[in-house]
Amino acid sequence: KFKNKINAKDAEIILFVGSENGSTWQFAKSFHEALLEQGKRIRTVGLQENEHYPKLKELIIFTSTYGIGEAPYNGKNFVDQLKNNSFENVSYSILGFGSKQYSDFCQYAFTINDQLKQTPANEFIPIQTVDNKNIQQFNNWVASYKEKSGLQNLNASLKLKKHKTYNFKVLSNSYIDSSSEY
Repeated sequence: KFKNKINAKDAEIILFVGSENGSTWQFAKSFHEALLEQGKRIRTVGLQENEHYPKLKELIIFTSTYGIGEAPYNGKNFVDQLKNNSFENVSYSILGFGSKQYSDFCQYAFTINDQLKQTPANEFIPIQTVDNKNIQQFNNWVASYKEKSGLQNLNASLKLKKHKTYNFKVLSNSYIDSSSEY
């Protein structure tokens, strides 16, 4: 469970997370913690949250795409929520998560981007995507954010987990007839 240290009325940066199976939250948590370490007043919430953020200066969106270019479950109404906000003096960045195996790769992130372009919000970093949870692509986005924001000590890089490997020797091999019943 994700726990915020900053409440909605004091948050200057809101990181919205859209996720169908929860994997996007891992990336969001890493980025959230890095910004907190830099003294930023960040609040991270799911796309379904509809709170008032009176001090909002920056909107960051990490979202996956579900089905045929659709919103993940927790983001079904998010684009409509965006239509109801003016976003004066607010900047935004979007990072889409998905798989290039699908023709609608990260389409929901692009749908959100199209909607935000119709508001007075300013694009902080052009929309980028991450294919199959590619950590290097995420780290590249973090580097872009770091450069643009001037946060030289920002460290939100995810690292690949080291998996223990085992050596083994095959002692025998059996043929199983797949047409036989068990």
